[in-house]
Amino acid sequence: MSLILLIIGYNLKINKDTLGSLLKLVGVRIVFYIFVIAGFFVFFPHLMADKIYMMAVLIYFMCPTGFAMPMLISPLNKSEEDEDFTAAFISLFMVITLIVYTYVVLFIA
Repeated sequence: MSLILLIIGYNLKINKDTLGSLLKLVGVRIVFYIFVIAGFFVFFPHLMADKIYMMAVLIYFMCPTGFAMPMLISPLNKSEEDEDFTAAFISLFMVITLIVYTYVVLFIA
């Protein structure tokens, strides 16, 4: 739990200028992964009938970006704003992940 709170709060600097871009990127990512998950239901319906497999697919694709990703892409950042955007995106998507985990526990498990 403390790791989750650390990740959500670490270097979280959301301002009005980046909020729109962050929400668009989160929206694009969610839509893309919904299509991927729907593809699993279409192409592997017998596997998705298994609750454990379905939970694994949902959790895998709705997890946030790896926590080491900012270190890997840091050479690509041109300014501190780029670093803040990356940190804010990971933190924001962590909240989405917590919502997905709650959904999985309440309605699937």
